Amino acid sequence: MNFFTYLKNNRYVNQIATLASGTSVGHLITMAAYLVITQLYDPVHIGDFSFFHSASVILVILGTLTYEYAIVLPKSKKNGLHLFALTLGLCILFSFLLYLIFFPFADLIASYFNVSGLVVFLIPLGVLFIGTFNALTYWLVRTDDYKSLSYGKILQSGSTAAFQILAGLGNWLSLGMIGGYLGGRFTANIYLLLRGQLTKKVFDHFSFKRLKVLAKKYSEQPKFITISRLLSQGAIEIPVFLISFLFNNQLLGFYGLAYRLLSVPSSFLGTSVGHVSYKHFTDRYQKGQKITAFLLKTWGGLFVTGLLPMVLILFFGEDLFAFVFGEKWIAAGTIASIMAPVLLLKFVTAPTEKVLLVLNLQKVVPFFSFVDFVVRVSGLLIGYLYNDFYLGIILMTAFQGGAIILLNSYILYQVHKSDSTQNRSIRNG
Repeated sequence: MNFFTYLKNNRYVNQIATLASGTSVGHLITMAAYLVITQLYDPVHIGDFSFFHSASVILVILGTLTYEYAIVLPKSKKNGLHLFALTLGLCILFSFLLYLIFFPFADLIASYFNVSGLVVFLIPLGVLFIGTFNALTYWLVRTDDYKSLSYGKILQSGSTAAFQILAGLGNWLSLGMIGGYLGGRFTANIYLLLRGQLTKKVFDHFSFKRLKVLAKKYSEQPKFITISRLLSQGAIEIPVFLISFLFNNQLLGFYGLAYRLLSVPSSFLGTSVGHVSYKHFTDRYQKGQKITAFLLKTWGGLFVTGLLPMVLILFFGEDLFAFVFGEKWIAAGTIASIMAPVLLLKFVTAPTEKVLLVLNLQKVVPFFSFVDFVVRVSGLLIGYLYNDFYLGIILMTAFQGGAIILLNSYILYQVHKSDSTQNRSIRNG
């Protein structure tokens, strides 16, 4: 059997290819859209959108309490449906509570971060749409329906781009980026709900008693993973808040464009690999199979995939951004060049971090998330103290690289330890 025949017949590769094909199209749509968006919107508008997006993706962790990760774990399909319903119900309730909190304080919050009160007031809607999409994603991963998920990601990217461009052309610049994003998420959520007929499935099998039992059974999600996700996502998004608060929204716009474009491969291909590998890690572990080789092969494949684009950004980032988006965005290219190496490292390793959940090591995850959070904040604060924004970005990137290496060294050690334990069990048996 030659290499190409092996790839064609490999279930894991085919599942990734199915999901990645749609997300790759979504990636191309996003990249193409930004060619137009950067001509219609100014860095300040991109900065407002970056603030909205960062706040939404952090708060959604509190909204779902990360119960969406548990949707994949139960053997029973009914239990998976109940965890889906639990995740969605928590998100709806939390979004409503956010509106009650933000209604009297939106302008006050906005004044601290140099954005409008309406931007803050739209955050609960962002939380609701993102949380719904996350719950649907993990349900489709559980059922191996990667085709529907792939189409949903294409629809999300396409509709978001269309709404944002149309808003820009209509001169609705202040909220065009945010409104377009919400429109894209809403469209994709409706599609995935209709595609999976989930509302009917949930109501046919729903039981509050079962829901309470499952919420308690998987209570380690809110106890440990929620804290970890808050820290890790907070570490990713904290530069947005610090740049807005310590520097200005124009620099935030440059950072927002650079980070958003560089993280597209991770958001699409990396996320696709992450969803599929999480399921395969779970299946292999439950069957008593080794997972070290599978982990290393995943890392190797992602490194080869991401190396060339990141090298080009590293050496030619300023020229590429100036050529593609115009001279006013050259600072975004400078930032992209600085961040390229660590984002390649993150692209390679992030999709496999959920193996710690499979190994039942949830308790250690918050520690590594805390380290990541501290090193990013430290880098930017040092830059602020020296009144040098770019120094802050360099230090933040360097410190983050060290934190990533530390985490994945620990992952490799624990995976190898788990495989050794399996071998001893087999020999003793």
